[in-house]
Amino acid sequence: MGNMDEVIDAVLNHAKQGVIKVYNQYRYDAEKQKALEAWERKLNSIISGTKSNVVAINSRKKNQQIKS
Repeated sequence: MGNMDEVIDAVLNHAKQGVIKVYNQYRYDAEKQKALEAWERKLNSIISGTKSNVVAINSRKKNQQIKS
């Protein structure tokens, strides 16, 4: 779904390790909310059997890079 590893770790409440634990004190609250809302849309589309017409900006970039 195109989320950064740091955001995924924050959503899963994984403990930060090493230097990252000391220097990266950012909580990723806004990013976690966006990731969980995207996950909600994905689950709702699976449950309802309909495909969402919302395309994440990052997904479009990845698709363009793959085609190039």
